Amino acid sequence: MKGAEENLESSSIEGKSGIPSQKADGSQRKVRKPEKMTRRQEKKQSFMQSSWPTVIDLQQYERRKYYPETYYSNKKKENVLIWLANKFSKICLAADSQQRPILLTAENECKIQKMVCTTIRPTKIRYPEFYRWQGCAQFIADNIDYEPLEKPVMFPEYIRSPDTVLSRQKANCFELAILLVSCLIGSGYDAYVVSGYATREVCINDQTRTKCPYIPQKETRKEETVQRKENKYIPKPPPDFSSKFQKMMKERELKRIADLEKENREREKRRIAELEKIPPDDIHGYRRHGWALVLSGARGIQEPFYIEPSTGVRFSTNDPQYLRVDSIWNSCNYWFHLAKINPCHFDLDDTNKWKRFINENPWQEYGEDDESHNLDYNDTILARKHMDVLSSWVKPLEISCKRYQERYPNGAKKIYFYKAKCQLYAPYVLDSGLIQSIDIYEDFECNTKKYKYELFENRYDCLYKIETDIQTGDVVEYFMKGRSDSLEQYRYRNNNSNSSSELMLQFYHTACYDGLYRITLNITSMTMEYLNREDLLRYKYCEFKTNEENKQKRAILSIKEMFDKKSKNELDGSIAMRGFDLKNDRIQIRYHHSAGQLVSSAKTFQKMLVPDSNEITFQPDMCIGYEFDPASKTHEDLHALFLKLLNIERQTIANVKNSFEEVDKFLAAREKERIAPKLKVSIFDPLRNERINQEMKKKEEVDSLRARNEIEGDLDYLLPYFIKFENRRMSYDEAQQLYKKCLGDFESTQLKRAAILRNKLSNMKEKLMKKENEYETSEDKDCAQSKVLGSEIEQIKQNIHVLDARLSRHKKLTTTRHKFLAEKLLKDPRLKVLDIGGR
Repeated sequence: MKGAEENLESSSIEGKSGIPSQKADGSQRKVRKPEKMTRRQEKKQSFMQSSWPTVIDLQQYERRKYYPETYYSNKKKENVLIWLANKFSKICLAADSQQRPILLTAENECKIQKMVCTTIRPTKIRYPEFYRWQGCAQFIADNIDYEPLEKPVMFPEYIRSPDTVLSRQKANCFELAILLVSCLIGSGYDAYVVSGYATREVCINDQTRTKCPYIPQKETRKEETVQRKENKYIPKPPPDFSSKFQKMMKERELKRIADLEKENREREKRRIAELEKIPPDDIHGYRRHGWALVLSGARGIQEPFYIEPSTGVRFSTNDPQYLRVDSIWNSCNYWFHLAKINPCHFDLDDTNKWKRFINENPWQEYGEDDESHNLDYNDTILARKHMDVLSSWVKPLEISCKRYQERYPNGAKKIYFYKAKCQLYAPYVLDSGLIQSIDIYEDFECNTKKYKYELFENRYDCLYKIETDIQTGDVVEYFMKGRSDSLEQYRYRNNNSNSSSELMLQFYHTACYDGLYRITLNITSMTMEYLNREDLLRYKYCEFKTNEENKQKRAILSIKEMFDKKSKNELDGSIAMRGFDLKNDRIQIRYHHSAGQLVSSAKTFQKMLVPDSNEITFQPDMCIGYEFDPASKTHEDLHALFLKLLNIERQTIANVKNSFEEVDKFLAAREKERIAPKLKVSIFDPLRNERINQEMKKKEEVDSLRARNEIEGDLDYLLPYFIKFENRRMSYDEAQQLYKKCLGDFESTQLKRAAILRNKLSNMKEKLMKKENEYETSEDKDCAQSKVLGSEIEQIKQNIHVLDARLSRHKKLTTTRHKFLAEKLLKDPRLKVLDIGGR
């Protein structure tokens, strides 16, 4: 392959009289027509090396310090295998009508020619994600940056090993396909690497015309259709005296306007489609590409399919993006496709369509009448010299835990889709916990942003998604269960200039003790909705007036509460609405309809204050309204109801004010969470827990140091002893006597403390013996008294354990405390006379 690629490179694909063509980066260049430019070069491309170097300088390759010996040398069997591959390549070149070469051998990262089958290293990766083909394909597409072929009509100059691809995190299509097939075979799939031709968009990994698969789909709830019984006794509608002609002319005008709008929309769609039309490809059908194939049979696969290694997406075998298949191979064999047709049928045992490099079953070439068919099996194998040297030269693949958690190169990746830009991040790469950011645009060039999706992980505030409408400024934050306030959604408008915009808080009502489901707050009102309450409260509506100087001070004007009905067949009407009009000093009540009742009962109480007092009095004429049964309520009943409503009013006002305070506290806390987000680390995270363990060890060392030196530095232990020496200077003997007295008092205090702990410990042990004797003498062990005794015994044992630990700790620290106090006393400037006298 080296000679072929050097000849192709030296001859160059640029010519004097050529047609424009796009490179992988989109720039233009002059190339010859594909029909004429590769005839001679492709014949030479089938030539392979027949000599191999013996001395390799490893320092110049990939800047790696160490390569295994198999990377920079070939065994004799490998050289023979390459020589036979050269023969097979010539046979395939002669059998192909277009005489296009195939990829059988290629140089590796150490410039040593290897056969492509031996480059595959089947490996079972230890992570559960790699057990299924979806996880294998997606991880490899995320972890490796795709590099288009430098010369799209030729094979790559080098095919690096899968191990090197994982280390450098960059690869072309063939290297990616080999890595993917290595993982798929290790997971038990019947996978193959495919060499063929594909469209330009697939070869350069252009996804700008593919819909973004990361956009979350909105859940569509099916509306329940209620079947209502038809009533036979329906009155006839009144006759229609309107003009039918005017009605027809109006419908015709509306239809004309609708047709005109539809035509304008279709015209706009055609204009946009023309602008977004894929430009023509001058070398269409000649772009080489490598991808993965999974055949049916293993792991429950029902039908074969392709996997694009650069994206990890599954495609059908008759997908028009994949134009032709030249050859396929796995770690055991190589198959050349004789029938150059698309779609390709992968019946590898069909010798009319596929020619294999190694005859896996040598008996099939003998006829039934062949004499050699009667030979011994081993003799036949030796006679046919069956090849069994396809062993991989690549070392086993390994993905470290750090690499697996980083997932993307340097922990981040950016992908452009159709009118969308997707930014992916590994967990803990960003301090905000962001793992996915999707920007939706209105135009194909991605200039005008329309919508934004953000996904988060490992947040202490349980935030996991944010949806932002850029045009309107509406923001919706979604939270998982686990917050102290049981918040589920937070909707607001991100527009500081518009102070009248409302916000909505939605809660997990099952976690709220009062059944609160939603709070909607704007500048003039607040609505609180409830679910499954015992008092059947459905929602509470409050109107208020905001103080212009202090927005958090609100003057409540009115409160309205709505209640559900207990049952359909209820005889006595229950309260349906309860309103407190604080502005007009009025209380309103409306009841549900009772059985056989056409109009619901209602009452209105007008509050009246006693002159020169704040007390509210009740008069019969204060209550007005309608009562279905006038004899049902007496004057005393109305008075009791009025007093009850006054008490409910005070409680409702207090509850509403508490709701205002809770909303204000939430907004302040949410602003702090947004400015300084905190991330939590799982106990199963082996990387980040190591740092936490080190911090815990340091904290334990500091705590133990404090425990050993419990003498407080700010306490003055000599102050009680210096009272009688305030006005005179002490002598050396007095200072020494004071020093000994202070230490003696400290020792006696420590002894007293130890004696107190011993007495408590002995008392607890005696009490434990008594309780155990009572428990053993009790006949029924399952009675309530025995269970109480058992719990008391366990509590006493725990107290004994605590006292024993305190006593042992006191004994250990007594010597340290005595030494620390002696040093502190000698350093005290008031006892400096001891130092002078000692000298």
